[in-house]
Amino acid sequence: MPTSIRLYLDEDVDPQVAERLTATGLDVLTPREAGRRGSTDEEQLIFAVGENRAIYSHNVRDFEQIARSWAASGRHHAGIMYSAQKSPASVAKMIADVCVLYDKLDDVVIWLPVKP
Repeated sequence: MPTSIRLYLDEDVDPQVAERLTATGLDVLTPREAGRRGSTDEEQLIFAVGENRAIYSHNVRDFEQIARSWAASGRHHAGIMYSAQKSPASVAKMIADVCVLYDKLDDVVIWLPVKP
């Protein structure tokens, strides 16, 4: 799957999502792999920005607030995606579909309507 989007999955995302996305050829990093477990959501986003990675989370409320705050203050990110928690297969499919549709997600915030 050729894409320039690199992903960072928040700590609340099932590890199976990372496994499924990696199997499709996507560049995926998790907090566990990065040694970032226990970081706040904003710290996770700051790390993702430093790594030029779009972040995906199930923490909709916090990331909506962070995205608004960053936009209002002119801060930039490599993309924020979030959805309700569903099966790892459904979540991985939706994320992979976004990565096929977009070349990059700079400053884009996407709610993924994941099916059960």
